[in-house]
Amino acid sequence: MNTKHIIIIVGAIVVIGLLGIIGSSIYKKYTYITPSEFGTSTPITTKTEGILQGSVTVGPVCTKEIKEKYPTFSCLPTPEMYAAAHVLVYMPDKKTLVKTIIPDGQGKFSIALPEGEYFIDMIHQRMGGTKGVPTTVTIVHAKPVTLKLDVDTGLR
Repeated sequence: MNTKHIIIIVGAIVVIGLLGIIGSSIYKKYTYITPSEFGTSTPITTKTEGILQGSVTVGPVCTKEIKEKYPTFSCLPTPEMYAAAHVLVYMPDKKTLVKTIIPDGQGKFSIALPEGEYFIDMIHQRMGGTKGVPTTVTIVHAKPVTLKLDVDTGLR
């Protein structure tokens, strides 16, 4: 093994280490959820945590013209549409982001949060609108808070 091979191996180790650091910081910022009520796992909570759960609807997905012209076309939201409907959990100051929740492929979400008050919002669409947020919730152990959120795409 010569010096060139050693430099390549050390460089690869550094790159792998950096990817691990970047990946862990991204994971901490975005929380991917498997819903307890609708999925196969339940968020683990401590005695000082409670559950924020809910569902997001997205629609309409097709215009009236598309429905008429292509009657067999599926006008249902895709998993990617639900994933784009981030639910934002802030501290009561409405500035400190605690979690970004990404709904599952059916628009469901569930997350354990420390007991307390939180401000919930979403990124609002340019067209259409969003119902159910902004809102303030109080998380208490053993009393899940359920939100029903609706993203109107503005299509008609």
